[in-house]
Amino acid sequence: YFAHRDDFSRPGRVGNFVLRRARRLYPSYWILLAGVSAVAFAVPAFREGLPQDALIWLKTALLLPQDPAVTGGTGAPVLIVAWSLHYELVFYAVFVAFILSRRFGAVLLAVLLAWWVLTEQGWGGPTFPLQFMKPHYLLIFVFGVISGWVVTQGVTKGAEGQAVPRPGTWLVVGGLLYLACAGFEVGEMFARSLAASPGRMEGVSLLYGIASALLVIGLVGLERRQPRPVPALLIQLGDASYVLYLAHFPIISACAKFFTSMGQGSESGIVWVSFSVLCTFVLCCAFALLFHRIIEAP
Repeated sequence: YFAHRDDFSRPGRVGNFVLRRARRLYPSYWILLAGVSAVAFAVPAFREGLPQDALIWLKTALLLPQDPAVTGGTGAPVLIVAWSLHYELVFYAVFVAFILSRRFGAVLLAVLLAWWVLTEQGWGGPTFPLQFMKPHYLLIFVFGVISGWVVTQGVTKGAEGQAVPRPGTWLVVGGLLYLACAGFEVGEMFARSLAASPGRMEGVSLLYGIASALLVIGLVGLERRQPRPVPALLIQLGDASYVLYLAHFPIISACAKFFTSMGQGSESGIVWVSFSVLCTFVLCCAFALLFHRIIEAP
């Protein structure tokens, strides 16, 4: 929204929008998809996780939603975190509708919200793809648009420094709400005796989305009111965040296997686990930074 808000109701801008989004999304994804697939193919124990059907491979490459009952897991084989990119493409489609016409976009968004209400009443469609379109995920994108609208009001009116009143309040409320959600989930985990969670409730996902929007609004407001130098490493990590998202799961999976095998018989307990988590975190960040600098940015 921040980058394309001036494109609404200007159909001639659709091509530029689609090209920029595709260039941002696909090249890094394809490279990592190919790399992880090659490793999985080289290790016999991992091969069963690879698609066996050419059509599934094509859909995987294009980030088209797939039936989890067919592909397994999240509906995104190989790089399972790509499931959220399926919803991102839906959001982009809605955004294209707004670029074609604000009215068309509003109607499409209203239809999706009506569908969400129906699913909340217990009718989510019998099978895929109807089950996929449960747009509480899309609402989280809407929260992002709202935060973008809030922080751009001052820019639009030529009073950039006054765009967000009381930014500290937005930040505190967002932080407390985020911590409350996290506390609820940790409490639920301990209530289940550390057993696997059945999955995050939709209401909690929405609250996380609201909290994140409040945090973004507060941080942007503080930045404009009193600009502070940001450490270069944090800026670089921000630039590399897409790669970090795509790569973190396979890296965590590999590190978990490695550190578990290395720590067998160890008396260190929590110390070894903490060391393993720290090393995994650093490795994920280092890989993302290198990939972004050497491949993604060029």
